[in-house]
Amino acid sequence: MKRLFVLFSAIFCMLATACDSGSNDSNIKVVINTPTEVSLGMYGEEVTIDYDILGIEDVLASVTLSDESWLRIKEHSGRSVVITVADNESGASRMAAVTLSYGNSSATTIINQSGEAKAPII
Repeated sequence: MKRLFVLFSAIFCMLATACDSGSNDSNIKVVINTPTEVSLGMYGEEVTIDYDILGIEDVLASVTLSDESWLRIKEHSGRSVVITVADNESGASRMAAVTLSYGNSSATTIINQSGEAKAPII
């Protein structure tokens, strides 16, 4: 009986090792769960981007801002990034990208900011 147990244990260990997929980047995908294009008025606001990384848990995506002169990362925790957008005092519209990436996968949210104030919708 003891030999049978050792034999099954050895077979199980070989199968478990052979089936280990490791961290295969081709199965990992960054997905943004909030709108991927945001339009703002000229006044500064905060934009929250919620995301998932499919195929892996307990890690954060890397965040890249295409224009750090008017965008700042305020907070990045869990699967959420809060971006602070500065006032647009130039009078011209501007656009920037916030790219979330992990491994070979990335996803982008575009932030458009008007040079004019937006009237609130009542």
